[in-house]
Amino acid sequence: MRKDLIVICVPLFNEADNILQVVNDIDSYIENTIFAKIYDFDVIFYDDGSTDNTSEIIKKNSSHKLISSPTNNGLGHAIDHLFSEANKLNPKGVIKLDGDNQMNVSEIDNFLNHEKNTKLDVIYGNRFKSSKKYKMPIFRKIGSIFFRYLLKVYSLKINDPTNGFIYVNKRYLEDYKIFGSYNAAQQILIDARLRNLYVGEVEVTLLQRSTGRSFIGIKYPLIVISNILILT
Repeated sequence: MRKDLIVICVPLFNEADNILQVVNDIDSYIENTIFAKIYDFDVIFYDDGSTDNTSEIIKKNSSHKLISSPTNNGLGHAIDHLFSEANKLNPKGVIKLDGDNQMNVSEIDNFLNHEKNTKLDVIYGNRFKSSKKYKMPIFRKIGSIFFRYLLKVYSLKINDPTNGFIYVNKRYLEDYKIFGSYNAAQQILIDARLRNLYVGEVEVTLLQRSTGRSFIGIKYPLIVISNILILT
């Protein structure tokens, strides 16, 4: 009997210094997780126009699917493309994680356990309860607080709305909408709420970036408002 499928989706941009560790961690997770008895796992990497050798490292060290865009179109576009590709495989669910080596890949188990126990459609990682050592950059902290209050308008109580460690299930993927190049994380939450899907959080840890930098800046909350207005 064929097992249900979980697809791990990883958007990337100039992560040559981090991606090999992420590839190795994903492979180790798939080999060792207790959920391998229940699910099959596929992995899709999406290189969003990197100018370094991110794609070459993946090709050399992984047999997983790699999609390479010739231009950089933004994280929102990358996640939209990843979800679309994953949906073609008719998965039970999709795990989206970042390629910057900040996320503990083994904590995918946290999401799958939580989904099994709660039947939530969308689950977000919450780094604030567990990640004692994580210090959020000031602009990202401002954005997180801004979106936390914005989501209350939609009766959503999410403590970490900018977290990139996300699970979505088949119901979410049936008719999802992501607009623009930014703020996919918040759009996913609002879209799910407008469609009366069930949303929740699970504890995760998050480490500081050792190399590279976040794209979040002071203009970020202003840029994304238009996408939310389009969505609603």
